[in-house]
Amino acid sequence: MVPTKKPVIWYHEAKNELVEILDFFDERNGSCLYSRKLYDKIEKRLNLVADDCLLGEETNRENIRQLVVENYSIIYRIRSGTVEVLSIRDGRRNED
Repeated sequence: MVPTKKPVIWYHEAKNELVEILDFFDERNGSCLYSRKLYDKIEKRLNLVADDCLLGEETNRENIRQLVVENYSIIYRIRSGTVEVLSIRDGRRNED
């Protein structure tokens, strides 16, 4: 039996975080070239997760995993046959 690709659903807050990250690089660099490359990397990795939802690292919370793309941690949950993107965080920032 071939495993089926799970849909990837972005939570509103995670989408906003991604837009903020991409906008930051657009503004800082005066170009959207890097932002596009980063977005493509994130999408490619999430497509791999859609095929194998256990690809990311386990966290201390049940069904919550973390996927690292460059300096960013993508926090996702496996639930009801979907991959739910909960948050995307800059791994260089201190959240305290």
